[in-house]
Amino acid sequence: MPKRMSEEKLDLIKNLVAENLTAAEISRRANISRATAYSHKHHFDSRTEYDHYLDIARINPETGRFFGSSSEYRKYLYKKAQQNLMNQRFSALIKERLEEMGKDALWFFRKFRVNESTGYGYLSGRITPRKRLPRLMRILELSKNDVEEILKLKDFPVG
Repeated sequence: MPKRMSEEKLDLIKNLVAENLTAAEISRRANISRATAYSHKHHFDSRTEYDHYLDIARINPETGRFFGSSSEYRKYLYKKAQQNLMNQRFSALIKERLEEMGKDALWFFRKFRVNESTGYGYLSGRITPRKRLPRLMRILELSKNDVEEILKLKDFPVG
């Protein structure tokens, strides 16, 4: 859980906002993130409210209109991720290897230590296990050469 700011820090931020400084300058002077400074400057009650504002301020390139909600924006991002060739290759590799091993998705989720939602994200290609690639290789018994050859992974750290 995030720490609450001290009253002194909140007072400092209020004073800096009252001086009509930019979010960047408030961030620098108060030693807080720019997102936090921006949310105080523009009177958002929470980071979630600020994130929602950012989501609906984006324009959907497919329609040319603003996104109607945060969930609409997330669905768009998931769809784009599933169209990414690297994500498609990861998805296909995981499914193929599970079939070869005679294992099901639930086995994979338990071994990979992810919840079903995240696990299905890997299987559907919405998520790529970039940071967890060495673990994926161990669980699915893949060699470094297999992964590099099949996925052409030049930018990923391969265990």
